[in-house]
Amino acid sequence: MRSTPQSCCTLSPHILLIDDNPLDRELTELALLEVAPGSSLTLAESGIQAMQLLWAGLRTDLILLDVNMPGMHGFDVLQALRADTSLNHIPVVMLSTSGAERDRAQAQALEVDGYMVKASRFEAYVQQMLGLMRWYHAAAPLQTLA
Repeated sequence: MRSTPQSCCTLSPHILLIDDNPLDRELTELALLEVAPGSSLTLAESGIQAMQLLWAGLRTDLILLDVNMPGMHGFDVLQALRADTSLNHIPVVMLSTSGAERDRAQAQALEVDGYMVKASRFEAYVQQMLGLMRWYHAAAPLQTLA
């Protein structure tokens, strides 16, 4: 029997997932449903679509950004986010199938908050998402309760 991860999330972040691969979007959505059932998710199929959503006023607490995408590459999206004073505060974690050092270095130079090489097995990917959500909640600023 497969062990199920404990949900780590007491707060409910809104997550923007930017990934051109429909299967990767679905796997990430399923993994997040397991580890952060209270979170909400907006899916963008491209960097251009994501930037349009954000510029139109989409509010998000965390961005999960695929590195390799056609058109507007993940690094281009990250650069645009960091250059925009209304968006540069949003934590961004890049997701990749590549652990290439040059990709990690480029992401760090663009001030990425995290870089994750996607696990090939779903169970391991769920554990990665659990760790990601724990990191997010540890790093997220405390909210003032009224």
